[in-house]
Amino acid sequence: MLKQSVLISLLFLFSCAKKDAAVIDSAKQEAKYYLTNSKCSDAKDILDDAGYQNDDAEYLSLYASVYACEAGYSELNLLGEVDTIAANKNQVLGTLATLSTSNETQADSSNYRNIMSAIDVLLNSAGSTPSAAAREAKFGVTGATNLSFQALYLILVELGKFMQFYGNTDAAGDKSDGSFGNTCIFTYTQVDAVNYANTILPRCESAGADEGSDELESPISATEIKARLCEGIYLFNNLRDILSNVTIGSNSTFGDLKDIGTQLEEIITDAETFEQGAYNSEVPYQDSINLIKGITNKADCEALPVERLEKWYAIIFETFLPDND
Repeated sequence: MLKQSVLISLLFLFSCAKKDAAVIDSAKQEAKYYLTNSKCSDAKDILDDAGYQNDDAEYLSLYASVYACEAGYSELNLLGEVDTIAANKNQVLGTLATLSTSNETQADSSNYRNIMSAIDVLLNSAGSTPSAAAREAKFGVTGATNLSFQALYLILVELGKFMQFYGNTDAAGDKSDGSFGNTCIFTYTQVDAVNYANTILPRCESAGADEGSDELESPISATEIKARLCEGIYLFNNLRDILSNVTIGSNSTFGDLKDIGTQLEEIITDAETFEQGAYNSEVPYQDSINLIKGITNKADCEALPVERLEKWYAIIFETFLPDND
């Protein structure tokens, strides 16, 4: 009698597992249909009804696509611009700011926030410290590569939006020549960042005045300012991680972007050299580039003092976002 009861229980559990798998597979297929027809909310509803599947790479990819759909974004938007990005690898930040999707007119627009939500789903799919290696360990090579490539598309778009808006770029990707008025991304107060800006940056020579974006200074709260600064670092460092640690075949859509990863690492190396040379005087904030370059999640970044972030922004983002005046 006991054996029969155990057998019945096992059969019941097996039947439920098959049913659950069938429900999830059906939800994924329906979500694909809705996304193909730009029915974003319908796709999200069907995926939510099936329950969030944090161990299913295809489900996570579709969930990220829901947010991208709500932002009006399709991967087709970027396909025609990959060659442009690759051809201008020496000015990659400025080039991203010129993309057709880099057209932000306000901080934290709904499109920007939805793209960021999609990126968060993909990057955090294997834990709270994103990395290509962690995704591969969890999902295997194929699943992880698909998630990383999808994240790569979205990061290129989002980083372009970020640089265009906070860098006040024009149609050519030149910093400070847009319509917002700021000549720098940020108004610097940390000693080394100020000295660097006054010495090296052509349009930030009045660092410490009011040359930064209005959306990165009072009356915006200090917490919100730091969160926004950290979004730029989060995007940049995860872009570096993907380009350096995911195999990109020469015949891949992203084949032409392989050299961008090398360029980004050269930016970091140059920045560390700058910092170590003459801009490392304040002991509490020494070696900020070396510290921040390995941070791939927002929480660890937001835990840092803003003075460290200032050094990163002055030496990396201000320097490598072109200002051709």
